[in-house]
Amino acid sequence: MAGRAVDEAVHQKRRYVPRTTSRVLLVGATIELLRELPFDEVTVRRIAERAGLNTKAIMNIFGSQEGLFIEVAGELSRRFAEFLAAQPEEQIYEGVPIQADFVLRTQLVAWLIAQGADPRSFTRVPDHQVSTILQARQRQREAGIGDDAIRLFTEVLQYLAEGFIIFGGAHDTRPDDVAVAGAFMNRIRADLPRLTEGLFENTS
Repeated sequence: MAGRAVDEAVHQKRRYVPRTTSRVLLVGATIELLRELPFDEVTVRRIAERAGLNTKAIMNIFGSQEGLFIEVAGELSRRFAEFLAAQPEEQIYEGVPIQADFVLRTQLVAWLIAQGADPRSFTRVPDHQVSTILQARQRQREAGIGDDAIRLFTEVLQYLAEGFIIFGGAHDTRPDDVAVAGAFMNRIRADLPRLTEGLFENTS
């Protein structure tokens, strides 16, 4: 009863918070908690308390806790897009596997899928997908490479980065391997015109 009274008091205090502001508060609070706690301990009540809102706000805005988590994954992708945009061209691939927002987004998506979420839920904002961002950067650098080659290379890179985040702890990876792998991917990217010559001639 006491918890409900506190929750109702907070709701009264926050009654006129605009929907857009509530969305920002809830997403921000969720990201903070996901960094602090195991994912299964990030409950609706904890999120609402951190945001200073009523738990009903989550259902009203996102439809469910899963809906909120999917929105959070999109926000983390947007933040990662900003990170990529600021990277020097020669370092574009070296920071992908260890950047905090990309790591959290990958771990969250993997956890949600394991909990039964539809994987297609995370493709609703393609402009913020890692592969799309990297494809745009690659097109800027190598105008002579076909779109199919760029798409395949960036998707493979994303698979590698996500796999490293999820399964890296299960392998005997040395501390310097990540930086070397980034430099290795840069060398492959620089040689893409030769490596992909003739591979996509029969594709549309």
